[in-house]
Amino acid sequence: MGRCRYYNGHISGKFWFGIQSSKDADFFGQTHRSISRFHVCGCTAYDLSVNSLMNYYCTTCYPSYEAHLVSMLAQGIEGEKTWVSDGRICYTFLKTDIQEVCAKILLLESYVGEHMEGFRIKDKESIQYRFTMPGGIRGDEISLVARLCLGKQILYCLEKHGICEFVADL
Repeated sequence: MGRCRYYNGHISGKFWFGIQSSKDADFFGQTHRSISRFHVCGCTAYDLSVNSLMNYYCTTCYPSYEAHLVSMLAQGIEGEKTWVSDGRICYTFLKTDIQEVCAKILLLESYVGEHMEGFRIKDKESIQYRFTMPGGIRGDEISLVARLCLGKQILYCLEKHGICEFVADL
């Protein structure tokens, strides 16, 4: 059985199980960043999975790569990689992204907008949405409805705060 995947931060919600990827917000113009944690100290590091340097270490807690390795060995952690994936990714949308997010939302609305009954603001921080699930809707249309709902949340947050940052479970 699968587990539920959530996103939290300036916006929050649950990805549609079996329909929506955790990386769905990439569609709106920002590439996700991988979140990792350094062994022993637990400090957060971003995008290390794409970093080809094996001797990357926590510069906040250790004076050198070798010192980080020594600390790992003292804790019984073997290997040359000083970090491990956190199982989450993060997004940062800025006010300058509003135009692209709007354009992508308009594109989605042209495909699946007829399935949406409306959006309303809930608790002044998130968006609730209603949609109809017609009997003949295709799987790819359902995924576009899910993406449209996420896009509306991102846009609302950008318009209200000028920034939209959130972390998503993988």
